[in-house]
Amino acid sequence: MKNKQLLFCFLIILFTAGCRNKNVTHPSYNFEDKCENDVFLCDSIPVLDFPLEKRAYSSVDSIFFTHNQADAHGIAQFLNDSVLTYHPVIMAQYALKLLEVYRKTGDSLSLNIAKEHAVKFIELSDTVNDALLFPYDFDCYFFDRDTMLAPWYSGMAQGQVLSVFSRLFELTDDSTYAKTAAKIFNSFYLMKGQNTPWISCIDNHGDLWIEEYPHKAPSHVLNGNIFAIYGIYDYYQISKEADVLLFLKAAISTVRKNMNEYREKDLISYYCLKYNVRNYGYQDIHIAQFYQLEKMTSLFEFKTMAQDMRQDQTNAPPKP
Repeated sequence: MKNKQLLFCFLIILFTAGCRNKNVTHPSYNFEDKCENDVFLCDSIPVLDFPLEKRAYSSVDSIFFTHNQADAHGIAQFLNDSVLTYHPVIMAQYALKLLEVYRKTGDSLSLNIAKEHAVKFIELSDTVNDALLFPYDFDCYFFDRDTMLAPWYSGMAQGQVLSVFSRLFELTDDSTYAKTAAKIFNSFYLMKGQNTPWISCIDNHGDLWIEEYPHKAPSHVLNGNIFAIYGIYDYYQISKEADVLLFLKAAISTVRKNMNEYREKDLISYYCLKYNVRNYGYQDIHIAQFYQLEKMTSLFEFKTMAQDMRQDQTNAPPKP
């Protein structure tokens, strides 16, 4: 059972083969930092306003999850140990695809199925301190070490579902979606050391991390953090609230200050900062995410990082 659950967990991160080294941690990971501080810091980062067609997920091809199963309402399902279940990231990715189809073509069926996903998200959600959380109902053994027992919650999932509800509001002007989005955004204030469950944490440097796998020792997964940032950006576009902008800038600042820790010249980038893990399948995702951050902020250093990672990809040894 554990091996099957491990596989299901890694479907969240897309590729499993060739990504593990069980004996070595990331060279810069500090296990002394419990990431339980109270105040986050942020740089003075510009945040540009873009319409949907210029944001992340604006091409349905850029959304990497597909599904082979759906329930009677067309909601994406996931085959977990021979049992169909609901997987928040797969659901969110599919709903975002549907919304892009609707935005581009006006296809009402796509919009209606996306709305059905929103209904199911609410049905499946848990409420903690006026925050909506979307649980995984299976255990996850992250790199055979960090055990996430069901129900568990992910900052990446929270961010992508936040994008779904924020964009539903933009496309329909139905205020109920905006109200739900506000409760989803509240989940990012569930901080390690202050709340259980938790989604975000603040390290000894005042860096604000959104955790894809909120384990007792955070792993700082790069792609999951940035996908969460996309959701907060989408929510800021509909709320224009100062606290949302501050949180967004702090999260982007954290990526900006730490992005070099994920890169090693002429090698595939690290998947996270806890384990010595390089994943060939995620190099393209990291590159695309840094280009998107450059668009969102106009900070050329993000574009430079994307270009450097592309060169690293060219020079890296072949995938084993």
